[in-house]
Amino acid sequence: MKKNSKGFIEILIIILASVILVGLLAFKSTNITKAPTSVSPTSTPESTANWKTYRNEKLGFEFKYPNSWFVTEENVLSTKTLVVFEDGKEIPNQENKMEITLGFYNQGLQRNLTLKELIEQTKYPDLARPKQSEITLGNYKGVHFMYHVHGLGYYMSYILLAENEDSSKILNISYRHDISESEPDNPNPIVLNQILSTFQFLD
Repeated sequence: MKKNSKGFIEILIIILASVILVGLLAFKSTNITKAPTSVSPTSTPESTANWKTYRNEKLGFEFKYPNSWFVTEENVLSTKTLVVFEDGKEIPNQENKMEITLGFYNQGLQRNLTLKELIEQTKYPDLARPKQSEITLGNYKGVHFMYHVHGLGYYMSYILLAENEDSSKILNISYRHDISESEPDNPNPIVLNQILSTFQFLD
């Protein structure tokens, strides 16, 4: 009888150990943080062949953009350079269609932020359902933030780029879009992806 009890206890211990091990593995798998997907914009030449070309020698880049768009503002401010594009659709309370800025000045630090500092400070509320991915544009690398503007029914993409994370020469591209513009396997909206695929840095 004692032998049977001993055998039963050994089997019970083995079963309990197996359950605990499976539980630990399941817990670990649910807490793994996936690395951000790296995206390099791609497009077919035909899709942008007849688009307008924007070229800015001072900022050091050029790219193509849709024919229906137009530049509404070009300003060299004391702390940054700003270029604004519109698509001709006047929608109340919405952001500009696309803005490009160079440089992020921090009043508290009295200097421009580095790419690393700016990314660390960029936070969005959970309500905005933010998504983040890595992106490469020529020799520039950075991140693409996309979030939902709650209550207004559209999305914003913010792309922050620099040659390295310690550089304060940060290129920021903000873009307003509807979720229907995005492809399932690519976080960049389709038109923005086409624009970025034509982006060239000037020597």
